Amino acid sequence: MTGSSRTIGQQESAVITCVNCGKELDEFTGVPAAEDWYKDTRFVHYCRDCQESYFEELAQKTTPHLALFYCCVAFNIPMAPLEIPNMDDVSTPWLAYLENLRRSGRLEQDNGEPSTFFDGIVDILKLFGGDLSSGEVAKAIQLEKNIRDTQQGSQRQRKVWGTIDGFTSEQYTELDRLYAIQSKPYEAAGIDAMMEYNLREICKNLLRYSIELSCNSKDSAANAKKYLDIAETIKASNLMRRKDEKPVEDLRVDTIVDKLEKQGFLKNGKLLGYSELLKKLQGERPHYPHSKDAADQMLLCINNTMRKNMGLGIETELPETMRFDAMSGEFEEEAPQWERDIKAKLGLFPLSDRERGEPGAAGP
Repeated sequence: MTGSSRTIGQQESAVITCVNCGKELDEFTGVPAAEDWYKDTRFVHYCRDCQESYFEELAQKTTPHLALFYCCVAFNIPMAPLEIPNMDDVSTPWLAYLENLRRSGRLEQDNGEPSTFFDGIVDILKLFGGDLSSGEVAKAIQLEKNIRDTQQGSQRQRKVWGTIDGFTSEQYTELDRLYAIQSKPYEAAGIDAMMEYNLREICKNLLRYSIELSCNSKDSAANAKKYLDIAETIKASNLMRRKDEKPVEDLRVDTIVDKLEKQGFLKNGKLLGYSELLKKLQGERPHYPHSKDAADQMLLCINNTMRKNMGLGIETELPETMRFDAMSGEFEEEAPQWERDIKAKLGLFPLSDRERGEPGAAGP
């Protein structure tokens, strides 16, 4: 776990990393651990994200409540039934459980040291009853087992991919694999809520494409092409792939000069004067291939995500502080068909009076 070291002031401190992904562990990425069991590392050996992934796999093999108990044992975390979150209300149950423990003070002992598994309920009979079928969480586990027998995929997979398409567990796993591939090029720049949705729609259509190719029906080839075309259209419509884009030219001085002259910023090899250049720059306005309402929807998603992280309820209207006036021509006057289709699937209602079509709404 100790991959390197760093110097803080005059004191050298070991850098502790996750044994699975190699991420550096600190108070934000890791979970502090008792010195008695973790000695100088002082962190649970897995980062929070890897702990959640471990929980998800256990939950798929068993049940969420049983997986929570196993994780408490594996990561030396106290088992406190009263702090177990409602599994249907959270997307990351293990992280939500850790947060509940922190808020209740159960992550620390009276002396300030991190709590251990021995600071919670350790007797499995108290949790599941003497016959392992009753107790504080046994009924919840039995209910989860009954539901799991009729459901496909893990709880996380059903939340992020949905259940309306009727995917099997194997298909959910393939969707996760496709998403890891499709999202890789955009990770460095960041993936917002709209791109997240588009990426997942692309993966769904690529999965359907593969399914159709594996069929032997006379229409399978045509259907496969249809799904592949949909995936490519989503990429093109959302600027994730530029159609007919030429290879990037080598960055040379003459190339830059040529492009600046074509844009009108240079004349006879000389930069425009300040007043002319300023006027030219002010006229260079961006244009986005979607309506302003799509931008407002994204801002509302960001705002509600921040509110959820702070334990607050979600809002249905964009706060006044996040509203903005669009420049003329910055967005499409009318939402394009692909945008309307996405909103319909997500059940999103227009945020502006104009797009709602309410009487008296201001025109453009």
